[in-house]
Amino acid sequence: MRVGIVLGTKDATPFEFYIEVDSNQSLQVDDIIVTTSEYPRFGRVTFYGIVDQVISRLEGLETNEQARFHAQGLFDANLTYYCHIVVTRTLAEDGTSPKVPPRPGSEVKLADTEETKLALYFDKMEKKKIPCGLLSNNAPAYLDLDFLLGIKGGHVNISGKSGVATKTSYATFLLYSYFSSIRDVTEAYPDIGSANTHAIIFNVKGEDLLFLDKPNTKLSEKDRRMYEAMGLPARPFENVQFYAPPRSKRGQYEALLPNTESRIEGVNIFAWTIKEIVEDDLLWYLFSPKELSDTSQLYLAIRMATKWLNEEIREGLGFQSLRSVIQTLEEKIESIMERVATGTRDAFMRRLYRAEQEIGSLIVPEALPFEDIKSYSIDWRKAQVNVVDIHRLSDRAKYFTVGAILKSIVTEKENTGTPWPLIFIVLDELNKYAPINGDSPIADIVLDIAERGRSLGIILIGAQQTASEVAHRVVSNASIRICGNMDTSEAEHSVYGYLGSLNKKRVQYLTPGQMFVYQPDVPQTVLVQFPMPAWATRYQESIETGYIDKDFMISEIDIIREIEKDIEKGSGEK
Repeated sequence: MRVGIVLGTKDATPFEFYIEVDSNQSLQVDDIIVTTSEYPRFGRVTFYGIVDQVISRLEGLETNEQARFHAQGLFDANLTYYCHIVVTRTLAEDGTSPKVPPRPGSEVKLADTEETKLALYFDKMEKKKIPCGLLSNNAPAYLDLDFLLGIKGGHVNISGKSGVATKTSYATFLLYSYFSSIRDVTEAYPDIGSANTHAIIFNVKGEDLLFLDKPNTKLSEKDRRMYEAMGLPARPFENVQFYAPPRSKRGQYEALLPNTESRIEGVNIFAWTIKEIVEDDLLWYLFSPKELSDTSQLYLAIRMATKWLNEEIREGLGFQSLRSVIQTLEEKIESIMERVATGTRDAFMRRLYRAEQEIGSLIVPEALPFEDIKSYSIDWRKAQVNVVDIHRLSDRAKYFTVGAILKSIVTEKENTGTPWPLIFIVLDELNKYAPINGDSPIADIVLDIAERGRSLGIILIGAQQTASEVAHRVVSNASIRICGNMDTSEAEHSVYGYLGSLNKKRVQYLTPGQMFVYQPDVPQTVLVQFPMPAWATRYQESIETGYIDKDFMISEIDIIREIEKDIEKGSGEK
């Protein structure tokens, strides 16, 4: 459909030009257009571009007063309506891309679905792509899997305000799009198909991700049509495991229950034994990054304590809790850390006691007296998607959990020597784990994944409110950059250079579900709209009935407690 002509009163270059919009037509920012011109050397050349600015003005007027007179029909003027176009691609008939400008006066039309694919290089992706949202013309936008899976590049970074930019929703949508397209993916990448792909999502806010396997009963018809337009089914994730930390125990022989409220059925417990902490060299993660940066000699104390624990465990001494470790260590501190200054020893013990208060519930005995030996480790190979709920943990416990899990994955991958199976790591609040300033074991492991994770088959989907506060090497190693609503002051940082000057101003106006997406093969950042999750993001969405206020929700834990009270009451009456 014709919408205008290439404007002749402004410069046209191989990279940008203006178009005058016909009086009976209109264009908006993000529309995709196409025009053609004839050149003696190259023949017919087709230009594809994106509207990034729309301008309307009255020509022939010099003052605002004249404009008011024109509105009253008392002054003649010509209304002009023109747009600035960023060229995304040029194609000659022989398949080359000559760097020439379009001819002034050339007819411009809106791109159809096939022309949109050419404009944004989606045709080059062949089957190696997944839907990542809808464009302004409701055509699907795609991500190039070569830059997601580690073939040519890897990792995704998502920025935006909390609660408005819907970062976690978009990260899970990308995973859903990937797993829903797994047949095409395995056809394009046979190695991935033979070994499958897995994901670990760290749930850092509420219990929103504990219902990925339940349909969203509140999903609108509009959102269903959006899924249909992308060729995706509107349904929940099909192969999910859930993990949560244990509740603080009241008695030695009380069974462990997951520390969740809205859901307990199907939720596994994750925890560690002292032996696992020692053998996997995890003692470092008991200390916060700030504590490690404040006392440089603390590293020596931790190293000597780890060495002592290794020797004790090899000799058969068992520790049933972190407190038992602390008590034994305190008794022998002078002999264990004779080379460590007294002040550093005291600082080490103070921080260890603080760690026990915050992380103690994550440490379990080797075997409870009334059950067989059981592992509370996270076996991510058992399911496509693994949700690890850490939102109730203190910051120190979050550092420990994230650090311990990431370290175990990296170690396992290094030992196997193969990138398959591929594993996605979805981690929000990335600025807490890999801040722009300061070193720590957890920052080191995140940086290690960012820099060489794709060779190990580990793909990081990191998210944060402000990418300017994340270690530069972590963000710069992400091939795919995504941005939702944020303050324009944050967008001015160089880390958002991929947005371009105009989009940096637009980010503050993005609504939930809108994202700017950048990928290496597409020369222009594009705006996409993605649908609301087809899976429930809270308990109320997982049920067919109306809204149930949280205060009236009865969890299975509450039921168990009532049963225990009845049993105790019955025993007392006897």
